[in-house]
Amino acid sequence: MTFVQQPGYPGAVVRPPNGGTAIAAATLALLCLPWTWWGLYQNIAFLLNGPEYPYSLSLILHVTACVLELAALAAGAVLLFLRSPAGRWLVFAGAALIILQAVASVVVFSLLIGEFRETDGAFTYLVAGPVMVFPAVAVLLLAVLPATGQWCARRH
Repeated sequence: MTFVQQPGYPGAVVRPPNGGTAIAAATLALLCLPWTWWGLYQNIAFLLNGPEYPYSLSLILHVTACVLELAALAAGAVLLFLRSPAGRWLVFAGAALIILQAVASVVVFSLLIGEFRETDGAFTYLVAGPVMVFPAVAVLLLAVLPATGQWCARRH
């Protein structure tokens, strides 16, 4: 009598991870960069604009967050393409920061301004920021998937 070897048992062939989730996470992280650059530019412009945007502390925090997002996403994407586990966590951190910044932007803008007015600030904080959440959530989810970690752990 012969027995057929079941998958997952000793002697079974295990395919190495193909890296689809990691490559998708790194690519989406790179696609988030132009939006983040635009957000950095807008926040610096608002900060330099002066009296129209008197909320300097909020703007300084936004500029700082944008710089951190850019650094984490760019470095994380490169490291993720190089199969480094640090890249996985950097893109995760950058995406999480984008999500937190978008939520904080809507809350702070609503509390400070209290109404939607047709201004660059309203568009930036109430439209562009929340739209940026969608690719950031995708990056975040792809980065935490076990397949991404397995691909990074298996370098050779």
